[in-house]
Amino acid sequence: MLLRTILNLFKEVGINEIIITPQHETAKQTDLWADVAASRGIQMVKDGLITESERALAENEYRQWISETAMSQTMYLLAVEGRRQN
Repeated sequence: MLLRTILNLFKEVGINEIIITPQHETAKQTDLWADVAASRGIQMVKDGLITESERALAENEYRQWISETAMSQTMYLLAVEGRRQN
């Protein structure tokens, strides 16, 4: 759904020759995202996007999942690029 939206936006502004490249990332048992929740999550709280209790809960649940269950985590990422003819 998001990819279709991006492709439509590209086409609306005259971007063609669109290339989609997978750039998936797999991490094995890392606290990286818990560290992101601990650091960048504070900014999200300050910006009013989430509450401190929601941020803390997400961080704690993620750390628990990593230590008890997780073997790896794959982020599904796509790069979308194109060219606009002048």
